Amino acid sequence: IDLGEFLASDAERDPSDPTVYCLHGVLVHSGDVSGGHYFAYLRPTEEDKWYRFDDDRVIPVLPEEVIDESYGGDLNGGNAPARTRPGLGPATRSVHKRITNAYMLVYIRKSRAKQILTPVSNDEIPQHLIKCLEEAKAEEERLRREYEERTRTLSVTVFDDNNFSRHQGFDMCYFDTQQPEDNPLYSKRFPRTMRYFEFKEQYAKERGLNKDDIRFWTLVGRVNKTVRLDAPIPERLIEPSDLIGEYNDQTLEKIYHDTFKKWSGLRLYCERKDEYVPQGEFVPCDNSTNLSLVLVKFYDPETQTMEGLGKVYVNAKQQIKDIIPLLRKKKGLSHDTELDLYEEIKPQLVERMDPEATFHKSEIQNGDIICFQLHRSGEDAANASHQQAMQPALRTAPEYFDRLTRQVPVMFCRYRPNDSDDEDGDEVSEANGGRADARTDAADPDAMETEEAVDNDEFELTLYSDDAYDTVAQAVARRIGVSDPLHLLFRRADLGYTKKQPIRRTPHTRLEDMAHFGVQHGRRQGYLYFEVLPMSIDEMENTTAVPVTFIGSSLRDEHVVKVRVNNNQSAQALIDSVHKRVQALKAKGNQKRQQQQQKGSNGVAADEDTSAPPISLRIYQEVMHRNIQPINPGEPVTTYLGHGSIIAEQFPSTSDHPLDKDRQYGESRVISVFQFTNYLRNTHGVPFVFTVFRDEPWEETWERIRVKLGMGKRDLTKVKAVVVPENASSVEQCRYIVGANVMHGNDMALVMPGGLQSPTPMDTPPRSVSPAPNNSEGTPLAEGRKEGDASTVPNQQQQQQQQHPTTLWEELAEGDTLALDYVDRYSKWRPTEKSIHIRS
Repeated sequence: IDLGEFLASDAERDPSDPTVYCLHGVLVHSGDVSGGHYFAYLRPTEEDKWYRFDDDRVIPVLPEEVIDESYGGDLNGGNAPARTRPGLGPATRSVHKRITNAYMLVYIRKSRAKQILTPVSNDEIPQHLIKCLEEAKAEEERLRREYEERTRTLSVTVFDDNNFSRHQGFDMCYFDTQQPEDNPLYSKRFPRTMRYFEFKEQYAKERGLNKDDIRFWTLVGRVNKTVRLDAPIPERLIEPSDLIGEYNDQTLEKIYHDTFKKWSGLRLYCERKDEYVPQGEFVPCDNSTNLSLVLVKFYDPETQTMEGLGKVYVNAKQQIKDIIPLLRKKKGLSHDTELDLYEEIKPQLVERMDPEATFHKSEIQNGDIICFQLHRSGEDAANASHQQAMQPALRTAPEYFDRLTRQVPVMFCRYRPNDSDDEDGDEVSEANGGRADARTDAADPDAMETEEAVDNDEFELTLYSDDAYDTVAQAVARRIGVSDPLHLLFRRADLGYTKKQPIRRTPHTRLEDMAHFGVQHGRRQGYLYFEVLPMSIDEMENTTAVPVTFIGSSLRDEHVVKVRVNNNQSAQALIDSVHKRVQALKAKGNQKRQQQQQKGSNGVAADEDTSAPPISLRIYQEVMHRNIQPINPGEPVTTYLGHGSIIAEQFPSTSDHPLDKDRQYGESRVISVFQFTNYLRNTHGVPFVFTVFRDEPWEETWERIRVKLGMGKRDLTKVKAVVVPENASSVEQCRYIVGANVMHGNDMALVMPGGLQSPTPMDTPPRSVSPAPNNSEGTPLAEGRKEGDASTVPNQQQQQQQQHPTTLWEELAEGDTLALDYVDRYSKWRPTEKSIHIRS
């Protein structure tokens, strides 16, 4: 674009430097007025090569895309054919607007492009970008190698009798994350072109076996979602002439495609020669021999454990009872031991086998699993021991497998209270010495947690959904090294909720009631929080968490903390706990301030002591934000529980002494001050104790009240002071102090046209009232009254309106209190819109 025609007539023009500008950048918004996404097209050189810069992706684009796709307007260029739809009248044109629109164009003067678009040297590139680029290239190279590795290699997983003997679950083993770490499977990647006999030789060499003493079986996934043996891999290829050919030279890729292909790799079972192999040689297990390889397990009800005993060969024509002697031999049982046999069909279906039936009738085939146990009738001694441990008595293999279906991994996380957590966070911290975390103090002789246990902040345990509360506590206690499980408190881990509610310990509480369950990596997993307490749960049930509102230098300096007190102690224990908790809170604040000062001083450490000096507190109980009741240390602590909030006020404060401490203001008296909005019953905020001095001017008293409220002078203009008699129930019975005047509540409308809805500044005179006619004595007459009427006698309210108090002392009678009428947007209680509407 040539901008020469837009230059002023008197502008200097240089023929050697034309005002021709070239487009080098297009900033684009994709979306509409309600939202979207920003990106940019840039041409970083003089060549006509454009790039799209979209977040962390930079890709080359064609110049046509930069111009055409960023021009906005109709996708069809306004030439879309008209379409008609039945019942919609004349033909209409379907218009589709582009969502990408340029909103800024960047031009560079053509004559100066070479100076601006200079090549970027490595020194000009920030180091963090160079590092990020190198990491991205390394990650790209790693993914490329992995992809090449996957395309030319095949994953082969093998389980053998050793894995089977230690397997405690269903099937033969687990081929996923459920497989225990102490019973790992052989898993490795091999070239897809590797021959079978080469693989067999390498496997035997790695495992220290003779290649002639092992045979591999392929596996298959059945319809009932179980994994079973399918068929042995032939050692030699069988020629059509039924003559034994050469060694099996099939590739692993060919074997994988001939078997179950729904898995990402090849799964095999390694069978070893032993005394149970017929004639000491591997034989085909198919219809020609009527032989089938069956895996057997032994279940022990006393230990509730399963043991894999390997394989046995069965003939389809045999009766099931014919293998009982062989099973006794494999387990080392006497010849007259009675056994019960079960077949594992699927996790929820384990059926007892009929000893008189044949294997053919029972539909036993290769890879089926038979589980046997000692024959028992009735209850045994083991059941009682399990019941004492609150563990279900699993008398039979079906019961064992049924409970196994309720096995679930649970992730346990140490609970750390914070400001956004549930209401018990602070009191638990108090129980742990005021520390932010929930760990017990190592210096505390009652602490139940060891130093090693401190590192167990997050771990996983495999439990059962029907485990009792005490069973879960015992498992966690063993894991983290806590001697007494009753010192563990569990909290719910409801995802999406910040509050972690404590779980109550009852005989009927189970893990499925305690944990939050979700799906992680394709398996069901539970989540639960725990914390270690310095006292047992039974002891905690005899204590109460008491919320305490700590008031610092002003009412705005408000902190709600919790302390835990024993219900059988006196109120002195509550007072001591409050002092300890507040002292810890102040020390924590000092430490935080010191850390901020260190950051401001470039990390230079200060020698300032972070411990807070002892502070004095005035502790009392407030009820309904109005009444104040002192706490008697000798009374039971239950006297003050559940009847009102406990207030701990820093003492002394501006409400206890005059502004000028060196000046004498005469005698004093202590009153209570509360806050409300419009109605006496609409109280809010924290009531406090205030000292009134006989000779203190009202202006200084009002300034002390402002400091106590923590307000600015501008906010104070919205506050009205009210003298409340002892038995007053409404504002009409009270006396408002406006400026220097005192008047009854029902006269407020005279000086404030808006009634109680219109606040009057406390440091300005009242609004003027139109003068009423005077009588012969100069006394104002009420409107509509004649001189001589009885009603012309001024009432006491009107006389009192003319008084000008100089101190609060002279306006307070015995039993009076002071109240402040205003709307506090910071208080915990606000008047509802409904109540304001009713008044208006």
